[in-house]
Amino acid sequence: SELMAKTTSFVLGDDLSEFIQERIEQGEFASVSEVVRTALEAFAEQTRREAELYAALDRGLASKRAKPGVFARVRRRHGIPKTK
Repeated sequence: SELMAKTTSFVLGDDLSEFIQERIEQGEFASVSEVVRTALEAFAEQTRREAELYAALDRGLASKRAKPGVFARVRRRHGIPKTK
């Protein structure tokens, strides 16, 4: 099915409003919508990559091929919470 654009309003703090306005004034973006859309797309990509990393860690842990504690050390080092 075809996705339709949806207008949404929200309140930003002064810091974020200023940050967005600076990006527009510097010519990086044409509008507030473009800044917010780009930020949300980046957040969605980060979330997808984190999910892939968690899945890879879980597969590795389940494989029993790693030395005991290796995944706990990796999770601690990178601030990754244990899943399930």
